[in-house]
Amino acid sequence: MDWFEKLTGFRETSYENTRSKLKVEGSRLQSLINGKSYSIGQLELVSLHDLRERVKSAGSLCGRIKVSVVTGDVRQLHHSGLHDQLTVATSFTK
Repeated sequence: MDWFEKLTGFRETSYENTRSKLKVEGSRLQSLINGKSYSIGQLELVSLHDLRERVKSAGSLCGRIKVSVVTGDVRQLHHSGLHDQLTVATSFTK
């Protein structure tokens, strides 16, 4: 059983089949198979230039902000000991 099946109660297959077993209401994603629901956010694709502009307009911030693109196994990244914000992109296909 993989992480997706543990959360939703079913195996991830085609996009259409997977989508038919999930429901989004407001900011909640619910499995129609096991009834469990999870808080979700919006994916926003922002250029590095726009992020820098937002930081400038936010005023003074403590610390240093670093943005980078990393490709790899997110499970290993979570266990790296870093206190980073990880955003993971995936698709509903196998």
